[in-house]
Amino acid sequence: MVSLLPRTILLSLAFVLVEFHRAVVAAEPIASTKPAAAEMPGDEFFERKVRPLFVQHCYSCHAKGQKKGGLSLADRTGLLAGGESGAVVALEKPDDSLLIAAVEHRGGMQMPPNGKLSDGEVAALRKWIELGAPWPESTTKNSGGIRTSGSITDEDRQFWSFQPVKDISPPAVKNGTWSRRPLDQFVMAQLEANDLSPVGEADKRMFIRRATFDLIGLPPTPDEVAAFIADDSPLAHERLINRLLESPHYGERWARHWLDVARYGEDQAHTFQARMYPSGYRYRDWVVAAFNADMPYNQFVIEQIAGDLLPEANGRLERLPALGYLALGPIYYKDAGCMGKAESDE
Repeated sequence: MVSLLPRTILLSLAFVLVEFHRAVVAAEPIASTKPAAAEMPGDEFFERKVRPLFVQHCYSCHAKGQKKGGLSLADRTGLLAGGESGAVVALEKPDDSLLIAAVEHRGGMQMPPNGKLSDGEVAALRKWIELGAPWPESTTKNSGGIRTSGSITDEDRQFWSFQPVKDISPPAVKNGTWSRRPLDQFVMAQLEANDLSPVGEADKRMFIRRATFDLIGLPPTPDEVAAFIADDSPLAHERLINRLLESPHYGERWARHWLDVARYGEDQAHTFQARMYPSGYRYRDWVVAAFNADMPYNQFVIEQIAGDLLPEANGRLERLPALGYLALGPIYYKDAGCMGKAESDE
């Protein structure tokens, strides 16, 4: 279980990751121990190596209602049916396949027309045909038999959040006296690289104002400032931070940022029949309580996506408001005017 402490750091990372993870929640890390391409099951080989090529280079002309040259690559049936030039794959002799000839720009054919595929991509297509041109059955039974987005490419797997965690040593710095912790050395290294010097240390009055605004979004009271300044204990700063983290205002302050990601309470312009959610506040209260309870981040995400499906019976009613993440906020339909917004939601 991954604790939310230090909660301010992990929350900021969550803002960056949440929308991307909505789209690629099924993607596997780059450090995966998956077998090599030649050892993959046929369906997996298609999904990882072939479908992304079709999506990027072929579907605009040979899917989504388009059958240029009489060829449809929307499903395996269309592939095997071929087009006006005949069958495009020869399962017994892959090198004789028109598909391979076209991507190798042989015999007067040039596909894709805007540039030749790499040798590795051509090899993947040839290997796929050698495997019998497998095509996952699940994608041939749905409406239209095609998925034109959502495929995870090798390039996608290079995204920074899917890289394995590395043990990075703090950089060497000239000013070794300023840094109190290893993290400070990274800051100092960047300051020195830009010929800058760190500012002076904040006094206690400035510290309590910054910490209080940062953690609970409110200014400290005059009595709180006076008490902190008068506290000469070496634990004064630690006690201040712990008090602020225990404040109910902490969850109220930081839940607002997560609720922005979930688009809680966001209006939908020009929609006069927007549905009302009189109990929508329960989701807000659940998020606030989760932050105040220091709920582990993985549990925080899981309960919002599938809180009603968790096997634990205890606490089920308390988890149900978390599902507001999936239902609250504007709803966009995939028409021409809202396609971009709908895709960003996904």
